[in-house]
Amino acid sequence: MKVPMKPFSAMGKFLLTMLVIGATLMWITFVYFYYSLPEQIITKFSFKGEPLNYGSKISLWFFPVSFSITPLLIFFLSIFRFSIFNKAPYIMNLPAFYTNLNKMPLEQQSIWLNKAFEIVLIIGNAVTYLLLALEYGTLVGIKTQELPSWYVPAVFLLPILLVPLVIWLLYRLNKKMEKEIE
Repeated sequence: MKVPMKPFSAMGKFLLTMLVIGATLMWITFVYFYYSLPEQIITKFSFKGEPLNYGSKISLWFFPVSFSITPLLIFFLSIFRFSIFNKAPYIMNLPAFYTNLNKMPLEQQSIWLNKAFEIVLIIGNAVTYLLLALEYGTLVGIKTQELPSWYVPAVFLLPILLVPLVIWLLYRLNKKMEKEIE
């Protein structure tokens, strides 16, 4: 039994658009800084934000290329969510979600699959904008020869804060699904 395709809600479309904007901003930020930097740049900072090593600015291509992988992956997973889920539902690997989904009529399954992927898009946006901030902070640090004061705390704290957000969003989704099934 396949879950019928249904378009994202307004929130899902907004989140998908924000994901694309974030990925685009990564490249715009990179291009803006890249062409204003000298050939030799700082390639490594200490924990205090002080320069340690220098090298070629070509190494900066790492940022937009590697940081674009996450938003691109989430974008394509979201666009092809029904095809992926219908062919390989085990990929979702959320047992409570999958169990509850099978208890619903097909029309409702589409809605809840979209809600699950809206959570994926929230997480994708959080990661994308975190990577954008890290790219920006690093490039500002290279340009000014000192990392911004917010950079080191952001590198350590924001990923840690993302974990409870993910757990809370999935818990909330599961509780809402259970309530609808009752």
